[in-house]
Parts: sequence; structure tokens; C-alpha cells
Amino acid sequence: MESYQGIFGNLKEGKIGIGTFNGKPSIQGFGNGSSYSMTTNPKIGDHISAPNGITEISGIKFGTTITSSNVKTDKKSRNIIINTNDGKRLVTISPSEEEIRRELLIKNSGTANNLLEVSSSTSNIENKKVLNLKDGETVTLLYDGAQWQIISKYTPTGN
Repeated sequence: MESYQGIFGNLKEGKIGIGTFNGKPSIQGFGNGSSYSMTTNPKIGDHISAPNGITEISGIKFGTTITSSNVKTDKKSRNIIINTNDGKRLVTISPSEEEIRRELLIKNSGTANNLLEVSSSTSNIENKKVLNLKDGETVTLLYDGAQWQIISKYTPTGN
């Protein structure tokens, strides 16, 4: 027999419950009815779900966009990988992304020496309007409430 114990949300509002399930620590994702056992399921992204295809744990959002086109960000993607082999591409960070703790990982997966231009129409990236990524470069950005901060940047050897 299944037993629940702890604080749980309202099914109609898509809230998450935290407590125990059959005596083990658990998070219940009431948005799509899935659950995550903190004891037995090590892959968080595979076991916690939320409404509208967005998985969120304490402000961290998962989701990946892989394309060779220009991108305007949305709240469904955290990882953005753009192939620039056919020419310069643009990532425009949407104003709706500008929430404190919002994190974006952006990578130029191209190999043809074309830039990936990252910008926001309403804020800066470490006091700059535009951040350019060369082939293979990856940047992780975090919004601090005023602008995007570079948390890490990877540049492959030879760039």
C-alpha cells in the first residue's frame, strides 16, 4: 500500500509536494503526475516534470535548443547550442528571461570561423551590449537583477 507523508500541493494548480513516499524522501510533481525519489533516482531531469514542458528546481530550468538558426530565448530552454557553419548567428535574450537566478548556457558549435552574437535588448552582459562567441566557445550566464553575469566561459585550445 502506498503512503504519502509531508507537504503536498494542489493538483489543479500544479504545485510540487515534498515529503516521503513509502518511507523514502520524495518530491511529487503534481503538474504532470510524476515523482522523484531522492534515494533511488539519480537523474533529476528524467524524474521531475512540470507543466508546459519546463522542469524547475529552485530556479534552475532545464531544456535544450539545438539549431543552426538565430534564436530568441524563451523560458523552455536553459541550454542553447547553435551551429554557425552557414554564417554568423544571433542569440537574443528575451526580456522575460530576466529573472534573478535565471541561468543560460550558450554554445557556438560551429567550425567555420563564424561568430555567435549574444545580446539582450534590455540589459547588458557584464557591461557590454554584445558578447561574441567563436567556434566551440561556451558561456554560462546568470541574471543578477540588473544585468547578465558571465559565470564561466570555455574556449577550446587553438581559439
